[in-house]
Amino acid sequence: NQNNANNLASVAQVDSNTVSAVINQNGSDTATVSQIASSFSTATIDQTADFNSAAVNQNAALYSTAMITQSGGRLYNGTVNQSGEYNDATILQNGSSLTATINQAGVGTSALHNVALVDQANSGHVATVSQSGGAGNYAKVVQR
Repeated sequence: NQNNANNLASVAQVDSNTVSAVINQNGSDTATVSQIASSFSTATIDQTADFNSAAVNQNAALYSTAMITQSGGRLYNGTVNQSGEYNDATILQNGSSLTATINQAGVGTSALHNVALVDQANSGHVATVSQSGGAGNYAKVVQR
C-alpha cells in the first residue's frame, strides 16, 4: 500500500515457502524486502513519514519475523538481516535522523525465540543489535 507518488517498494521472494511481505508507505520512502530460501517467515514495513528507508533481508530464515515501523518524522534508516531459525526483530522509530540495524543469525527454538527490539525517539540516535549462536537471546535498546 503506497500513498505517495515518490515511494519505492521492492519485494523479492526466491526459493521460499510460506513467506509473506507487507509494505505500507505514506510519504517519500523506500522499502525493500528480500526473502531468499526462507520458510514460514514474515516481513512487515510501515512508514508514515518522508525520506525514510527500510530493508528486511531474510536469507535461509525459518520461522522468523521482522517488523520495521517508522513514523512521525524523517530521515530514518531501519535494517533487519536474519538467517537461522526462530528469530524475531522489531524496529520502532519516531523522531528524525534515526538509524537502527538488527542482525540475527541464531538458531532459536519454538519455545525459546531469539528476540531483538530497538525503540528510538527524538533525533540523532544510532543502534545496532547483533545476535548469533543458540536460543533464548533477548536484546532491547530504548533511546529517547
